[in-house]
Amino acid sequence: MKHLPQNRKAHCAGQWLRIPARNRKAGGRAPENPRVFSVLLWRSCLLLSVCFAAAQPQPLTAGVDIRTRVHPETAAVGDLIRIGIEITAPRGFGIEIMEPEGATGDFHIFDFIPGPAGADAEESGGGVPSPDERAEASERHAARIVAAAYKTGTFTFPGVAVIVTDPGGRRTRTQSPPVDVEIRSVLAQGDTGLRDLKEQADIPGEIPWLPLVLAAATAALLGAATWYVRRKFRKTPSAAPSTPAEDPLLLAESQLWDLIARNLPENGRTKEFYVLLSEIVKRILEAAYGIATAERTTIEIMDSLRGRTGLGPQRQETIRSVLLECDLVKFAKYIPSKSENDRAAEEAGRILSQAREYIKAAGGSDKTDMEIKEAEQ
Repeated sequence: MKHLPQNRKAHCAGQWLRIPARNRKAGGRAPENPRVFSVLLWRSCLLLSVCFAAAQPQPLTAGVDIRTRVHPETAAVGDLIRIGIEITAPRGFGIEIMEPEGATGDFHIFDFIPGPAGADAEESGGGVPSPDERAEASERHAARIVAAAYKTGTFTFPGVAVIVTDPGGRRTRTQSPPVDVEIRSVLAQGDTGLRDLKEQADIPGEIPWLPLVLAAATAALLGAATWYVRRKFRKTPSAAPSTPAEDPLLLAESQLWDLIARNLPENGRTKEFYVLLSEIVKRILEAAYGIATAERTTIEIMDSLRGRTGLGPQRQETIRSVLLECDLVKFAKYIPSKSENDRAAEEAGRILSQAREYIKAAGGSDKTDMEIKEAEQ
């Protein structure tokens, strides 16, 4: 055989062939050498046969059983059809049920639901597997497909691809058995004409005013009657027994003795002592002389007391002295001595005694000056 010149590589059907460059002309025509052409044709046919064989379902492995059930077997156009696929395989086998495309043959796929075989079998009308089947089957796999067809006739739902993997890792591609479904028309048999539209229902447009007015009047009467009965038979709450008002001078006296007993100046709380003492004295003046002391200065309080009958200059001076001393401690940060503290407490007690004398002299009773003026009016 003659030595060929430099070769070039040509890729054909996944194989590399060496074709002499002198036998390949421009334009991609077949080689002129008959031997090379026959080798190329033989290898192409071999590759096509291998691909065709791989696309065909392979025989099932022993012990693997695939069943297909359909419910209902006869349906109307557009009705949902459930196709159940049940696979029984020995333990250790891997089963993969491939999801079909959205349109398979004459059917439109709505849903693909992997699930337990028992539920699909009962739903599809196939019944529960027998005890013998349960004993033989080590593992069960299932899937359910929801589909519909939109034309009449008998159609075949094609098989669904299934991949079986044995314990050794060898994968086998097969498919479920196809099933036939009869699709009927939604029209009755022999009825090929279109039906007329139903007549439009008449809805009364007038509002029934009389029943509405009567209902409103009845509701108003019932409400009025309920209000009258509740008002008539409602129990009037009994007034709480009035408690006698406490004598403000007795309360002031109790507060004064309590303040003296606390010994606040000895405990370093001198300002607090004079603040409380000032409030007690003002409370005595309000109760005895009927004047307002809240938020008023000492000068304003003394102006209100000026000209009171039975309240001479000496008593007014005692009141002014106590109030001024309280103001010095509260506002001027004055620190009085112990004797001054005792004298302030004694003068407050003297003001309380004078207030009682004033009330007795004014009306022969415990009436205050304000109450006396109101009685005269």
